[in-house]
Amino acid sequence: MAFLQGSLGASISGRRFNYVQGSQHNTHIHGDLLQVVHRQDRESTVWDDYQCVRTGDIYVMRAVGTTDVGRSDDNKWRKVVARRIINLAQIGDSKKKFLHVTYDGPDAFKAFKLDFEQFSSVRNPNIAQLFGYNSRYGLPALIFHDELIPLSRIIMVNDQPSPSLWTYFQYQFRVLQIVDTYLDMSELWIDARTGTLRRGPFFQPSSNWYRLLGSFPPVPTLEDEFNPVSIQTYNESSTILHYLITKLSTRLIIKGIVGSSIGFAEWLTKEEAIFILTSLSGTVYNWRSREAIARWVDIREKWQYSFWILRPPPNAMAESRVTMEDGSVRFTVLPMDIQDLSAVELGYVLRPSLGQDDLMPSWLAQAHDIFSQRGIYEDEWKDYCICDYFGLVLRCHRGDTITTTLMSPIYLFIRPFPHPSDCETVLQSWVESSEYFWSFDASGKEEIPVETQVSLGLPSFTSSISFCPRSWNSSTYGAVEELHRYYGYDPRTTDLARSLGYPVLEIVGDDERQFQDLENLEVLSCSHVAELDADSSDEYTSSEGSESEEEIILYPRTRFAVAP
Repeated sequence: MAFLQGSLGASISGRRFNYVQGSQHNTHIHGDLLQVVHRQDRESTVWDDYQCVRTGDIYVMRAVGTTDVGRSDDNKWRKVVARRIINLAQIGDSKKKFLHVTYDGPDAFKAFKLDFEQFSSVRNPNIAQLFGYNSRYGLPALIFHDELIPLSRIIMVNDQPSPSLWTYFQYQFRVLQIVDTYLDMSELWIDARTGTLRRGPFFQPSSNWYRLLGSFPPVPTLEDEFNPVSIQTYNESSTILHYLITKLSTRLIIKGIVGSSIGFAEWLTKEEAIFILTSLSGTVYNWRSREAIARWVDIREKWQYSFWILRPPPNAMAESRVTMEDGSVRFTVLPMDIQDLSAVELGYVLRPSLGQDDLMPSWLAQAHDIFSQRGIYEDEWKDYCICDYFGLVLRCHRGDTITTTLMSPIYLFIRPFPHPSDCETVLQSWVESSEYFWSFDASGKEEIPVETQVSLGLPSFTSSISFCPRSWNSSTYGAVEELHRYYGYDPRTTDLARSLGYPVLEIVGDDERQFQDLENLEVLSCSHVAELDADSSDEYTSSEGSESEEEIILYPRTRFAVAP
């Protein structure tokens, strides 16, 4: 037969014959009837590049954990309701271990497709590499090459961040160039075979802490020259620290150790914020008693503003952001975008400009000296802290139905925090005024009265003020003490701090503290640690385009780990 091209001496028996080559040609022989049906190839898709693995071929070996897929910092995931159920598994007869991610919940298939799109679009040694999938609608799953361990399982020791491991993985993160900016630690995994970082599926084992990596500057080491430490040494902090000493400057090591801090958010009234801002900024103090033990001279003038957006507004509004000369922030709001403001949360941060590069490292380098002079025992060290920042959050009133009669753009202004060095008049004015206002004027000189705002259908906002002290536990101070001794310095001196060019702290004496207590007695009597409101327990993140070189993190729980 002609359709059997290249055949010789072929014969056909039976009543039916199917022939397929290239594009499908189905040839049916029924008695004396020959019927040829042509069917073109199905167009190949990205799904064909990966193996479709049957459920029965997947042998689940060990559970890794479960996490919700929803993320407040990512528009794609914000409203997705599903869970990732993550296990280690073997496929068929293979002895190799794979990361097996199953999706469960109302939006399980949507989450499955979003993750597939992300990880099928890239092939990179620093990113978890997709092997296959199971697309059964009731139990969709993705399968990744290699045995991967969540970084959070390694870096957190007894719910506390390990100072040496935190610094080590900051270093590795930069050497491998995982990303150019910051990355949530919940997206990072460790290859159990090589000990190197991989970016993988989002896995947040606990809602009590939120971390970012990426505060280290670029490290000049070439990626192919990077030799990770053995996974077996992760519990040997001295080994990790000595490895870092051979790779990094002492200042950079201490900067990394600063990241092993514990943060605890306090929600304040305006009056409480003013008291803390003017009396505790630029000091090291006991967060329980509000008693300062040391301070930086002249730091009160060295504070800076940073603006961030927790839940992004419409793109046009975000792009219109302008910082005014007085530090306030202006948005241009189009009439068509006003209805979208019902989901917007805006934030503003005031923090010392010395920040994590000098202020906090200089404290750690001098802490043993000051603790020794003040007679403070080791079990109390964790109670001493430094103010990281003040945050102002504006939320549109929930349940508002926004309809407006506006026909032209309007301006939303957010007033800045006062500085610690501002005079009493400025501070009092801030206490008595609203945190934001609307204006038809681009300069903000004319505020729109509240009655007019209501008649125009402009949304109103409620405000929350947060204050975040940061402290360190004894393991952090122990790591710094080891640095002192490695370089031949007595930890009970300021020699290490001076050798690194850090500002030297001034010890606050008993007489000065008593005078300060009397001076602030009236304000102190009404000051208290605000309870966290149930409506304020959302997780906050910084916007991608933050102007600050330091990342900005808002903390949603009373006490938990934080990092630069």
